[in-house]
Amino acid sequence: MSFSDGALSLVDNMDENSFRTIDDLCRFFVLKIKNNIKKHFLFHFLFLASILLELVIFGYFFSFFTHTSILAFCLAGIFITIFSYITLHFYLQSKKNEDLYKIKEDFLKNCFALIEKKDDTSNLHCFFIYATTLLASLLSFRPILGGKWQKKFPTLALIREKYHIWLEWKDLQSIKELLFFEAIDQHIQLIKLNPTNGETHLSLGNLYIHLSKLYREQEELPWNPAQLRSEEMARNHRSALEKAISEYQINLELTPENPKIYLQLIEIYKQLKEKEKEMEICEKLIQIDAENADILFRMGSLYFQKGNLVAGLKMYQKIKEIDETKAKDLFQFYASTHRRLRDMTPAL
Repeated sequence: MSFSDGALSLVDNMDENSFRTIDDLCRFFVLKIKNNIKKHFLFHFLFLASILLELVIFGYFFSFFTHTSILAFCLAGIFITIFSYITLHFYLQSKKNEDLYKIKEDFLKNCFALIEKKDDTSNLHCFFIYATTLLASLLSFRPILGGKWQKKFPTLALIREKYHIWLEWKDLQSIKELLFFEAIDQHIQLIKLNPTNGETHLSLGNLYIHLSKLYREQEELPWNPAQLRSEEMARNHRSALEKAISEYQINLELTPENPKIYLQLIEIYKQLKEKEKEMEICEKLIQIDAENADILFRMGSLYFQKGNLVAGLKMYQKIKEIDETKAKDLFQFYASTHRRLRDMTPAL
């Protein structure tokens, strides 16, 4: 389920026609953004093709160049093309960010024009949250692998796909960041109006979860750029998850004993590899829902990983009464402790 589906709960007084209109608007802007990205794709393709063609011609006719002046003229042409490409690339790169920002602002203006009750400040912010997150959810990278061309030339197809990803993913990430940041600002304005609304804090926490997904490797891509594995991306990913934790904790203070929030926190701590905090949340959730086999299994596996075999076996005993299959899977953690000792012992 996309975040925009969850944002619907914040929007009031919108009829079916309004939803259909905003959906059409979002799809129009998806095409607008894609066309903007395609222009830059075409720029890179034409210049790189020109450089490659010049190099091929130069290499083919190299032995026919009898005068050094002709040779120098050809080399100068190649260098001018490369220099022009690099110069225009940096210019267009800076202009591209401005274009994406203008598209986002244009989208918000069009959204504002659709709202009938502009004096309802709270609903205005909720509408912008729904619209921006819907547009972000529609902006997904679509691989171009497939067809007979890929089967005949798999290596060339993969190179083409990597080139396609390299040119497009950063632009999609940038515009989605702008849209998510706008939705975050709208949440902050909502909280300013009603600071103790637990649903708003929950929605903001969910938004940070979706933002964090922009900063990690994408499973749907056949190839992930190296930048997604950089330290900067790891910091951004962690920062977004930590902000989500803060909002979920606020929600728990306002609406205690909400199992869904505890499950979200468990998943976040699992991603952050903070097992102590994950165990703490599992223990709290077990107090609320003692029959949840998934949580009992996770808690038991953490006990075994930490070396607390007694606590792990107690969890195993509880799960046996609820789910035999999960109990067998959990017992493998205990059995593996004995197998590790056997593997460490040298053969006689």
